[in-house]
Amino acid sequence: GSGEGEFMYKNREIPDKFLDMMSPWHLRLLRNRYFALYGRRFKSPELDSFFIKRHWYKPRADYKDSDLTEIEKANAKKIFEYEKRMKNVPELKK
Repeated sequence: GSGEGEFMYKNREIPDKFLDMMSPWHLRLLRNRYFALYGRRFKSPELDSFFIKRHWYKPRADYKDSDLTEIEKANAKKIFEYEKRMKNVPELKK
């Protein structure tokens, strides 16, 4: 299907060139989408209001990070590393 919840890099590694094109906000959304797919609840009002509007997002009281697959965990970690690097370089993208 082409539902928003089934995004392109759920089951394969995200390439660097894909991440290079993203703003810090989009990287944050992409990283958190992995957790949102399994129903993680977000303390951040921005993330909460973004995901709550997605038809596929179903918050779960019993959510655990271990629900994610190994590839999903690896992608989320890779995006997080990108986010950290972007904070340490001058703003190049508007």
